Amino acid sequence: METTQSNAGNQQDVPNAMAALILGICSLVFCGLGPILGTIAIVLSGKGKKAYEANPTMYKESSFKNLKAGRVCGIIGLIVGGLVWIFYGSVIIAALANM
Repeated sequence: METTQSNAGNQQDVPNAMAALILGICSLVFCGLGPILGTIAIVLSGKGKKAYEANPTMYKESSFKNLKAGRVCGIIGLIVGGLVWIFYGSVIIAALANM
């Protein structure tokens, strides 16, 4: 009697998916830390994406979607945080110039 085993029953989460998602969301919420948290989220999602692409049947698709969402949030947080840093930097420079 031969049985076929589906890998769907024992799939696991993509490595760093939840960490990338949390850091990506935090990079949006805490704009001042956006460039730092966003960069970490992007790096973690890149590592997770490589692991997923190496063996996609081993990982849950929902976890991969979380990984992609974390990457997108990290990119947006990086951009917004960078703009915040530029704005505050220019305010500080303008204040120092007027002293």
